[in-house]
Amino acid sequence: MTDRPRGAASTPVTPVFVVIADRRVDDAPYDPRSLAPLLPRSRYTDGMKILAIESAGREGSVALMCDRTPTVHWLSGQRRHTAELLPLIETILGEASLRPRDLDLLAWSAGPGSFTGLRVGATVVRTLGEALACPVASISTLDVIAHNVLDASPPLEGRDHGPLIVMQDALGGQAYAAVYERAGDTLTLVRPAALVDPASLLVEVPGAAVLGTAVPRCGQACAEHAAVVLPEETWIASAGWVARLGRRMAEAGQTTPASAVLPQYLRRPSCEEVYDQKRAEAIARRQARSPGA
Repeated sequence: MTDRPRGAASTPVTPVFVVIADRRVDDAPYDPRSLAPLLPRSRYTDGMKILAIESAGREGSVALMCDRTPTVHWLSGQRRHTAELLPLIETILGEASLRPRDLDLLAWSAGPGSFTGLRVGATVVRTLGEALACPVASISTLDVIAHNVLDASPPLEGRDHGPLIVMQDALGGQAYAAVYERAGDTLTLVRPAALVDPASLLVEVPGAAVLGTAVPRCGQACAEHAAVVLPEETWIASAGWVARLGRRMAEAGQTTPASAVLPQYLRRPSCEEVYDQKRAEAIARRQARSPGA
């Protein structure tokens, strides 16, 4: 770790990361802001090297940002995240002539989303982060998708102010959803991510701009409540926005150690729900057959 470039050569940065790497789980809660005076100011400005991962969706992507413009590389879109993610990271770093230990920050899309994809992403980020003693920024996948509206081309005429709803399909007629208020290039979270009935949410927030994979199931509700459906190209989470939002979190002192990485699950896996349902049905059948039923 002694040869990692961290600003001026005389700046004693390495001991900071040794402390983070060696912290025990049962130590006092980690607060990255407590380290701010020890970190060179340039670390969270120009030249910061960020590796960002988005694995919550079907497509999946990885981005490398060495200034303020991320370069995004997409997975195959066949949900082969386990097989493709690490080789893609190796290729991206190699093309940039970087080694893993050159990274300053790991950023990842923490869900909600695909259970398998989130587990893969969490495992990769935690493993790399602990091996490199590198801080991590965990970003809500719905926040990542919401920020796509700022990059829409052409710009979304007439939709630069007002409520914005991100709704991702959670199966079973439900959606992972969050509500934002847009004012120009600023998005403010109004209602955090939750598991909801999408049609009911549209009743509560009429006239909103909506995007996400749950939208096709809500066509009638969108029409009834004057919702404006945004183009499908805005529905996909990209590692590019993961990198940019991760940078903002780092600058605000909102990173965590890799040991604290956890996916954001808003519901149990379908297999567990099906198991519990079948178990309850089996118990009910046995009780119905018992003499005292």
